[in-house]
Amino acid sequence: MSDERHEIEMRVEGVRDQASIGPVADAIRELDPDASVRLDPATGIIHAMTHRDTLEVVAALSKAGLEAKAMTL
Repeated sequence: MSDERHEIEMRVEGVRDQASIGPVADAIRELDPDASVRLDPATGIIHAMTHRDTLEVVAALSKAGLEAKAMTL
């Protein structure tokens, strides 16, 4: 885990509004309790500020049964 937080942008299948972001935020915060997660409703892109790298976040989402497509590495 990095000491520095960085932003990860991704699309997650089935997440289109604030009501559906809960499982994504839960999976990311289980990996990094200090992470912040938000959805841009205009674009459907999820933004996460986290200490973890993109591959770790995508793996955590996959483990939670969510299909994520990272837009940043």
